[in-house]
Amino acid sequence: MTIDRSRIGRNNKARSKAAEREVAKRIGGRRHLADTGGPEDVEHPWMSVQVKSGLAVTTTSLREGMASAKAAAVGKNKLPCVVLVDRKPTRLGYYIVFELDPFADWNGLVKGELE
Repeated sequence: MTIDRSRIGRNNKARSKAAEREVAKRIGGRRHLADTGGPEDVEHPWMSVQVKSGLAVTTTSLREGMASAKAAAVGKNKLPCVVLVDRKPTRLGYYIVFELDPFADWNGLVKGELE
């Protein structure tokens, strides 16, 4: 049985676009409509947003770290986050990760895509 690679590609592209639309809606941004492959997927007044989605995009370290941060934040009015330290490049990269909806709520972001 042959795999219809073009169909798989179209389905993946459709899922990516849907993820971008959902992120834009949740943070009050606007998805760039053109398939430019540019540096920004979602336009927002104060964030430059690149959306990555897929089955292997999140690591066990991130999942476990977020679960621990959530447990630590219970009853403390704190926003759970995970800081990732990337040791692979020549300089260390530090990244802070929040779950989208709690981050949007915490910052009072308008949920709904900009017109």
